[in-house]
Amino acid sequence: MARYRKVDSRIWNDAKFRGLSNDGKLVFFLLLTHPHMTALGAMRATREGLAAEMGWQAEAFREAFLEVFQKGMVEYDEKACLMALPNFLKYNPPESPNVVKAWSSALDLLPECELKGFVIQRCKAFLEGMGKAFREALPEAFAKSMPNQEQEQEQEQEKESGITHARASEVQVPDNLEELAEQVGHEHPRNGHLAGRLLPEEQKNAIAEAIVRDGFDLVIAGTRNLRDAVERWPPGERKLAPNPVRFYRDSEYRKDPIEWEREHAESGQRSNKPVGAGAARTAHNLSAARRAIQREVAAAAAGGGHSGGHSPGRGN
Repeated sequence: MARYRKVDSRIWNDAKFRGLSNDGKLVFFLLLTHPHMTALGAMRATREGLAAEMGWQAEAFREAFLEVFQKGMVEYDEKACLMALPNFLKYNPPESPNVVKAWSSALDLLPECELKGFVIQRCKAFLEGMGKAFREALPEAFAKSMPNQEQEQEQEQEKESGITHARASEVQVPDNLEELAEQVGHEHPRNGHLAGRLLPEEQKNAIAEAIVRDGFDLVIAGTRNLRDAVERWPPGERKLAPNPVRFYRDSEYRKDPIEWEREHAESGQRSNKPVGAGAARTAHNLSAARRAIQREVAAAAAGGGHSGGHSPGRGN
């Protein structure tokens, strides 16, 4: 693990950080400077274990951690015991290609789960903005963990041969569903006024249903794609962002990120500003979700209509 971490002094100007309670700020600094935090910005840990390290009551730590979690400053897979800081690499980038080569040892310390895959995608996307030597230094373990063309072809062959998966029977409800829903909702561009507050019940229920339906990673990735795009809209148009309840009930988070880009009023052309790292690191998840939906539709048609299950989206 790196012995030193960089903390930008401008963190005290950051609205999210300033919105944390004193306990929330301390929890964030604990995560950022923890001895087990890897150079990837992720580590194996549990809330209960960190609370014990701090000498805090578990409930007090949970409440402070939830503040940080709801603001999207930490990601957490409770079952896999994995925590990740989304902006870690932005302030602690690798100083040389040799540091990138050493990432493989850090990767081995992280438990297998969807969040680990998200961390891998984030690392690869970050290196795209660095020099060629850094990109070429990426360990082979990262390349193997990324979706490849062969996997894409196998999925297409499954679709063509009519092979489908019983998706409904595989649905698992996360133990921390309420916390996940809160985190997702606070990323939505229409919810800025709810910083530090709980979501309205109707909105939280819509998000929870979306997470159970499509998985946390896809829902939060789609939400972040909308958020990043809206930040590039003219200020006067940002209030036109989709209603949160409708956004999740209608599964609008599945849309291609480019659909949220505003057209230039004068030229009628779409904005050519970059869609952002959020879209780049989640493109595979969005593509996989669309293929899964297509397979379900094909299966329903082959079965003569209704199969007795529920459609993942709302009825037309």
